[in-house]
Amino acid sequence: MVELDHIITGINEKDARSWGKLYALCYCVLCAYVESIIYDTEASKDIVQELLINIWRSDVKFRC
Repeated sequence: MVELDHIITGINEKDARSWGKLYALCYCVLCAYVESIIYDTEASKDIVQELLINIWRSDVKFRC
């Protein structure tokens, strides 16, 4: 959990390295989840990519 707390703190601070870790840890899982709903691999990748970009651009802060 310490690693995840560190990543979340970095995400809140817009630290590119933390975002890279988030991407590495979650991208495939998120794509698989979205694909299980919409049954379209390429669209799933696009949705997850847009989600991550929108979170990056937002002022949302996550709690650890």
